[in-house]
Amino acid sequence: MNSFSIFTMVFVSFLGFGQANVPKEFNDLLKKYYDKDFPTISTEEAQKKLNTKNVYFLDIREEEEFEVSHLPGAINYGSNSDNKSILKKIPKDAEVIVYCSIGYRSQKAGKELIKLGYTHVENLYGGIFQWFNEEKKVVNENNQATRKIHTYNEKWSKWVLKGDKVY
Repeated sequence: MNSFSIFTMVFVSFLGFGQANVPKEFNDLLKKYYDKDFPTISTEEAQKKLNTKNVYFLDIREEEEFEVSHLPGAINYGSNSDNKSILKKIPKDAEVIVYCSIGYRSQKAGKELIKLGYTHVENLYGGIFQWFNEEKKVVNENNQATRKIHTYNEKWSKWVLKGDKVY
């Protein structure tokens, strides 16, 4: 075996390093809940946009879910939030990435944002569950890294494969 073949095998083996082996049933669930015509963004692409000017991450989950863990820099935009004042701070032409547990609630919120005139709204594919399962960083209410995740309820907790589940 030549050195190029060895390099290729090693490189390919690292491609999946750190990524969760997401069950087929989870992907089937996402297909059931997602509108194929609504724009999504992968966790990899979204991660590159963290802390980028004019990119806003809106966590659509409720405050108690958000406090347990959320994406770094995200803004809570759940039903208990003062959403009108939040939106006043976000330009209509900004990139807005919405997410929730798996993406169902965030897709609905994203459609509402488009109705309000926002022109670049994307739904994080797989939501915070996918993000968390891929071992991407989440922070708690004190902005400290955490291994806890609010799973909405016990039934939905089966889709979180790692960490400490809270519901």
